[in-house]
Amino acid sequence: MERRRRCLRKERVESTELKILKSLGARVQLDVPDAKQLDILLKGWKGEEEFDRWVNTIDEERHTLNDLLLNHQGTTFQVDSLIFSGTTLYLFEIKNYQGDYYIQGDAWYTFSGNEIRNPILQLKRTENLIGSF
Repeated sequence: MERRRRCLRKERVESTELKILKSLGARVQLDVPDAKQLDILLKGWKGEEEFDRWVNTIDEERHTLNDLLLNHQGTTFQVDSLIFSGTTLYLFEIKNYQGDYYIQGDAWYTFSGNEIRNPILQLKRTENLIGSF
């Protein structure tokens, strides 16, 4: 008899901001800042969907929790994906960046000079907060 795998799963859902901007964008022309924000959110959402498709190809019993908003000792933080497999906990900060970047110290920049949040520092911060639970 085949053993059925039991997996705990918290599905990913679109953010309220993304839902609102998509709905507005379908009805009116968004101003430039809102259109840019919608583009950023859509790229991020598509990256998360791609990550989820990849995770679903893994043939291993696991528990996946997506889009967690946690609070620990007054600090609120967000986790894109937390995967438990056996005795191992995997923490993922999902980015869907395109283009070329350069790193100076701990700062990341686009070649046009815009600074972006360092995803490695963001992941380390989340790891430290989860580790302190």
